[in-house]
Amino acid sequence: MGFVGASNMVNMLGGFNGLEAGMGTVYTFSLGVFAWMNGRIEAAVLLLTACSALMVFLRYNWHPAKILPGDSLTYFLGSLVAAGVIIGNMERAGLIVMLPFIIEFVLKARSKFKASCLGKLRDDGKLDPPYGKKIYSWTHVMMNLDKLNEKGVAIAMILVQIVFATLPFLEYAIFK
Repeated sequence: MGFVGASNMVNMLGGFNGLEAGMGTVYTFSLGVFAWMNGRIEAAVLLLTACSALMVFLRYNWHPAKILPGDSLTYFLGSLVAAGVIIGNMERAGLIVMLPFIIEFVLKARSKFKASCLGKLRDDGKLDPPYGKKIYSWTHVMMNLDKLNEKGVAIAMILVQIVFATLPFLEYAIFK
């Protein structure tokens, strides 16, 4: 159940140039380093190899994208994280790092999974939230905070992922 959930949750938050690959680079790097620090070499190799591939992909996926990831990459990334977390026996760290996607699931559930992450494009290139002040996605939060363009929303979400990616290291430092 967790493996299927992980493979699908990454797919719920996407559609912006650089978003999936950018967030993927952050969480695979974070979990890979965490695995390495805890002697889980197999998981570290898996996750850090994926991070390296994502960094190269991100070069061509950044705004304006020359290549798009689609569902193939998002489902793969969720499955890869689940496999790495299981192999490395670091389920708690995986859960913490992937909290943005769990929150996205809750937000999408509020709309009965009918809401889109995407916004309404204005003439000046900025995005307006598609449902006004109603929030059905992390991206809607970003669009409501400030009138961002697509690149701004992707950067804001990558920064959110960086915050969550650091939490397992803080927990480890405090409780170990």
